[in-house]
Amino acid sequence: MKKINLILLIFICLIFTGCFNKKEKKVEEKSSVVETVCRGEEKMENGITANVRYELKSQDDKVLNLKSIETIESDDISFLEETKKSIENTYSIYSDIKYYEYDVNINENKLISTVNIDYDKIDLNKLVSIDEGNKNIIVDNRVSLSYLKNMYESLGSVCIDK
Repeated sequence: MKKINLILLIFICLIFTGCFNKKEKKVEEKSSVVETVCRGEEKMENGITANVRYELKSQDDKVLNLKSIETIESDDISFLEETKKSIENTYSIYSDIKYYEYDVNINENKLISTVNIDYDKIDLNKLVSIDEGNKNIIVDNRVSLSYLKNMYESLGSVCIDK
């Protein structure tokens, strides 16, 4: 009986002092949510300025959420209206997918397109069935942060982990 009490006492001491399993601490630190912001800007000859901002939340290279904000500035309102129609047509194919939200507005001389995708909950198979190109961002049945960051950086954006 004394051996069992001694073993229980040692076990309890190890739990309370945190010496029981140091690997669990490393996993806990590694699996915290990371916020990444990617930004890019392009000025065109015709006075049009395009800005992009991608806000990503990830955990262990798995993207949990993506918020994309794209802004186009131009004094040519007809150009903005045509661009708005084009963007709406592009995103409309995703309108029936749960956890995929988009909004496109024109405010004075700015077109603002916002997309919010909850990759942690969305049906990835539906994304691929709509557009085979979505396969590229999916690695091991999850959206890869590394892939998205590389893609955004190859398009001229700068990505920073917060």
